[in-house]
Amino acid sequence: MSFLNPFILFGLFAASLPILIHLFTRTKSRTIPFSTLDFLKELQNEQIRRIKLRQILLLILRTLIVILIILAFARPTLEGALSGAAPSNAKTSMAIILDNSVSMKRPHNGGLLYDQAQQHAEMVADLLRPGDEAFLVTTTDTSLALSGRSYHDVEILKKAIKELPTSFRVTDIDAALRLASALLERSNNINKEIYLLSDLQRNAFVRDSISVDENIRLYIWPSVAKGVVNLSINEARLRSTILQQGKLVEAVVSIRNTGDAPVDNALLQLYVDERRVAQTSLQLDAGAAATKVFGFTLEKSGFSSARAHLEDDDLLEDNDSFFTFYVPENVTVGMVGDKADLFVLSLAVAAEG
Repeated sequence: MSFLNPFILFGLFAASLPILIHLFTRTKSRTIPFSTLDFLKELQNEQIRRIKLRQILLLILRTLIVILIILAFARPTLEGALSGAAPSNAKTSMAIILDNSVSMKRPHNGGLLYDQAQQHAEMVADLLRPGDEAFLVTTTDTSLALSGRSYHDVEILKKAIKELPTSFRVTDIDAALRLASALLERSNNINKEIYLLSDLQRNAFVRDSISVDENIRLYIWPSVAKGVVNLSINEARLRSTILQQGKLVEAVVSIRNTGDAPVDNALLQLYVDERRVAQTSLQLDAGAAATKVFGFTLEKSGFSSARAHLEDDDLLEDNDSFFTFYVPENVTVGMVGDKADLFVLSLAVAAEG
């Protein structure tokens, strides 16, 4: 233990003042002659002991108050492992976890959440000092080569942050935290810190809570966008199983309102080979989901591509969903039975016009 103001400790001599005051003000007994002792009350020995004990406790309390006040002004500090924190001049290893999922491309304050998260990550990079090291981890791919690379140069780290693109992969913050913890545990530096920059989407967590090693300090910068208007297409597919040129088929599209506000009269369109074949309007409250069924006629045989499309909103990346299907030119029919019994049926199947 050391003291930031050690000269104040000379004031501990003041702790003797309560003791001196007690000694000099103690009542001295005097002998007074009485003509009679009949009117004096008998003092019990037990009462005398209580009074003396109370005086001693009061003296100790006054002395401790003076000592604690002096120690407080001296500002005691702990050093080393007992301090609970590393010395300020100790080397630091940090892991910057940057959420590069598509949800970070939502607009906020005239920009995108991801742009602001990158700016904050660069601010964290500026904390690097000579001898420190940093790791860059993403929430979408913990196997990237950059995740295992240690950075010692601030400018190189900031360049890697700036050039990191967004990804359509699934976000897994738990995996990113485990990787960051593992990278820091291999480091010999005393200070270990994790900086998490994310919009903290609920589906990005496998568990209900965030946990890291007690020797690692975790700092979280949540990216929050308010008033987001966004519809997303969860799935688009053909519902019909028998496909034939010139026949009517059905496609199913699932939509969810992932924004903060209700959406009214949003346009949902279906394209086949980039030709619009159907459309409808949507009314969805925030958090609500819906399923729409489109009917259209197959114009040609062979392979075709289809696309379900939502009109523009605050996040464009989830406004399209693609699927393909194949329409056979001829439908092969297998018939099992006696040849004579199937003769008329086979003529009917083979008939044209």
